Amino acid sequence: MASAGAASADSRLAIDVRDLASREGAAAFDRDVMRAARRLCQRYSGVARIRCLAGVRDEALEKLPQSARLTYAQARARAG
Repeated sequence: MASAGAASADSRLAIDVRDLASREGAAAFDRDVMRAARRLCQRYSGVARIRCLAGVRDEALEKLPQSARLTYAQARARAG
């Protein structure tokens, strides 16, 4: 996963997406993405950091296949 241009374009981190159908799996995905985003965006502060974090999250979701995005969204909706 790259960082949506906010951090180095050649940065890649593995995120486990095996269990996106459960609330726990979706929450684990969110935690992994946030952990990766913090690592990739650590050199930024303020608004630039917020934009970087959001960019990483957006790109992580965009990189999922459509079916995985739908599964993730359904699990998040069930979580409330």
